Amino acid sequence: MKELQSFSTRAEAEMACDILKDNGIPSIIKTDDCGGMRPSMAFASGGYVIYIEEGYYTMALKLIEPMPKTKKKITGNKRGR
Repeated sequence: MKELQSFSTRAEAEMACDILKDNGIPSIIKTDDCGGMRPSMAFASGGYVIYIEEGYYTMALKLIEPMPKTKKKITGNKRGR
């Protein structure tokens, strides 16, 4: 098994696994969140990490490629002065 990517929340990791599954790539999520009782522990221990078989790595990476971050541009005074 090879680590593909880690996520901050279980929901994000599960959505990524669904995308992989829909494309025929088996995957698992590993985390330490006390069975879902302490999600903050998962964040402190590396997040929700998706693992896949090495043979699927390149294809999976293309499917789950991180989206570019956008920066919110703040312009002018919004108070109407």
